Amino acid sequence: MKTWIQKLPIRFKLLFAFGSILLMSVWIISVGISSIQNIISYNELSERINGLNVAALKMSRDIQEFSDRGFKNVEFLKTNESEWLNSYNKEYAFIQSELEDIDSHDYFTRQINKRQLDSISSKLVAYDKNVKSLILTFSERGFQDYGVEGKLRKAIHDVEDSNYPYDKASMLMLRRHEKDFFLRKDLKYKNRFNDQIEKLTIQVDSMNLEEGKSEIKNSIKKYQSQFNYIIELESKIGLDSESGLLGAINSNFESFENVLSNLTQSVKSKNQEMVQHSLITLFALLTLQIIVGLILVIFYANLLTKAINEIKSALVSLSKGSFPENMVVRTKDEIAYAKHALNNLVERIKAAVQFAQDLGKGNLNIEYKDEFKEDVLATAIIKMKSQLVEADKQQRSINWLNEGMAKFSEILKNNTNNISELGDEIISQLVNYLGVNQGAIYVINEDENCLESVATYAYNKKKYEHKKIQIGQGLVGQSVLEKSYILLKEVPEDYIKITSGLGEATARNVIIVPLMINDEAMGVIELASFQLFSELEIKFINRVSESIANILSSKKIAERTLKLLDEAQEKAVALSAQDEELRQNSEELQATQEEMERQRTELLKEVERLENELGKSEIQISDLRNRLTQKEKEHLFE
Repeated sequence: MKTWIQKLPIRFKLLFAFGSILLMSVWIISVGISSIQNIISYNELSERINGLNVAALKMSRDIQEFSDRGFKNVEFLKTNESEWLNSYNKEYAFIQSELEDIDSHDYFTRQINKRQLDSISSKLVAYDKNVKSLILTFSERGFQDYGVEGKLRKAIHDVEDSNYPYDKASMLMLRRHEKDFFLRKDLKYKNRFNDQIEKLTIQVDSMNLEEGKSEIKNSIKKYQSQFNYIIELESKIGLDSESGLLGAINSNFESFENVLSNLTQSVKSKNQEMVQHSLITLFALLTLQIIVGLILVIFYANLLTKAINEIKSALVSLSKGSFPENMVVRTKDEIAYAKHALNNLVERIKAAVQFAQDLGKGNLNIEYKDEFKEDVLATAIIKMKSQLVEADKQQRSINWLNEGMAKFSEILKNNTNNISELGDEIISQLVNYLGVNQGAIYVINEDENCLESVATYAYNKKKYEHKKIQIGQGLVGQSVLEKSYILLKEVPEDYIKITSGLGEATARNVIIVPLMINDEAMGVIELASFQLFSELEIKFINRVSESIANILSSKKIAERTLKLLDEAQEKAVALSAQDEELRQNSEELQATQEEMERQRTELLKEVERLENELGKSEIQISDLRNRLTQKEKEHLFE
């Protein structure tokens, strides 16, 4: 059995386990629903029986109200209808209808219960029969001006209204007995009434007046007859609650109420019994379900946990970075497929790890296992390999470019002041680094406005060629005007001949690059090769050309600076001689200024002296004038 279950898929195992529990749950629910329905049914039956009790009490109350005052109602006296009778009929019809409905309940399938219900029905019929008889009797009895009581009152009025001189005191006594009976419902007042009637009749007979005697005697007799008949009706109705129809009705109702109460208790007891039975049954079934569920859970837990733990251990080992051993597959369920898949995953990861390790060692030519090439991890790693190969290629290109730039930077940094020597060094290194066959470098001669060859190199040898090319002449001169490099992939046969020890041949690829700085040409580099120039080599040549242009520009600036310095030195010598001459002139001028200042000072002193003497002379002249004036005055007075 266990082996058979092990071979089942987990889905069927779980379905079997949960299906068993589910079936038991359905069974329990069905039992519970059935029990609840029975309990509800008996609760409804109990409520309906309680409703019968309430209706019976209302019915009894209606008859009681009718007996006390309802029969005195004018509507009843005229039509035999009353609100209490209508209420009674309604409750009676309700009770009958309910009894007929509950007769179909399962509770009354037992004969003893059926007899109990039949007894209630028969007692209800007997009760209603007496009620109907009571109603007819009350209707016949009447009240005040209606029925027998109405006839009684008429007979009394006939006697009282008679002109015959009967004994009024006897009549008052009759009325007193009549009232006492209606108040106390005691038959002794009937006897007293009849005795008094007999006395009144004898008294009338003894009177000598014959006129009207027979009429008064008939009226008295009719009065007696009606009173006795109403007493008979009262006796039939019941002089107290235990006699007559009222006594029978009360007895019927008490019996009906007792049987109905017994039925109520029986139904309640049955309902409680069913509740207890249902609780016990449901508790037992739930206990059984829990036990079966625990057994199934433990069984399947033990069955599945071992396999899952194996997978978990393998996954934990894998998550920690170590490869687990291949798991043994014993079943054919989903766990078996999971084990197969995990074993396969481990193999795939091992292949990926091995491939990655080989890549890490720099072995970019390794191939991935064919059986795993199509999975996601393999695709990603193979793509990574391609990217690494491409990155390695790019890195080599960058390294080659950087190494070349560093090499030429070092050459340019350690250059001499001789452009020719610098050109030889540059073109020889450039030809050798690029592996081309021939190269030349031209520098612009600003004085002659042409390109002048400063270095030529081919087959690792310096060529002593000196030529001049006008700007705009040929491809070399044209590149200066266009300020852009020119690449020839189809070189004319007569363009460049490369001569070696093996003979002479036309270059296959030629590149001409202007040496530009700040949009100004400093010169041109021309390279020729039997091989096509790659994009990287062209990029390198352009970048080197910028550095060479910077150096050439610096050289030209330096030459201009030296020239300007020489001119400045010559001007400085001339200015120095002029300065010496100016200095001597300045000294002579200063001596002249000092002499003039001395003379000016002496002149100022002389002027001051003369001014002083002039002041003294003016004083003397003033004194003299004063004296002359005095003398003239004296001569006048004389």
